[in-house]
Amino acid sequence: QGRHGDAIKEWKAALELAPSDARLQQELATSVYMSRDYAAAEKMARELLAQDPESPELHFILGDSLVNQQQMEQALEPLRKAVQLRAEYPAAHAVLGRALVQLGKGPEAIPHLRAALGTDSDGSLHFLLGRAYQDAGQAELAAQTLKRYQEIRNSTANGEIEITGPGR
Repeated sequence: QGRHGDAIKEWKAALELAPSDARLQQELATSVYMSRDYAAAEKMARELLAQDPESPELHFILGDSLVNQQQMEQALEPLRKAVQLRAEYPAAHAVLGRALVQLGKGPEAIPHLRAALGTDSDGSLHFLLGRAYQDAGQAELAAQTLKRYQEIRNSTANGEIEITGPGR
């Protein structure tokens, strides 16, 4: 419901009753992340990953927290691990693709951005994918993708809602 501060208080209260419950600890880390306290979320994710290094969610929280703190290079490893552990993880693919484009690694970003396109509600992933195609020297695909970006932007600016399938 967007009440992350309340959720944090509740998770902390629950952890007083069960301080070693890993699920409660992860829920607290998720709520801290959702409240946009990225430095605290990064710290918690690192601590929890020491206990559970195979959690794609914790790798995502760590990676996205680093991206939101403008630490793109450091974010790559946990984001790559998140998509390695769960191939069908559009949010992790989107953030990894965004970080790669910002680091000038557009061609490497293409498969990740394509994997996340089904979640692109505002056109931003299409825009990044268009840039990645440009970086890769694929002008025709760049033009098609940037045209789709404009269509999405125009439809959202006009209040239209469009539902598309993955890959479109």
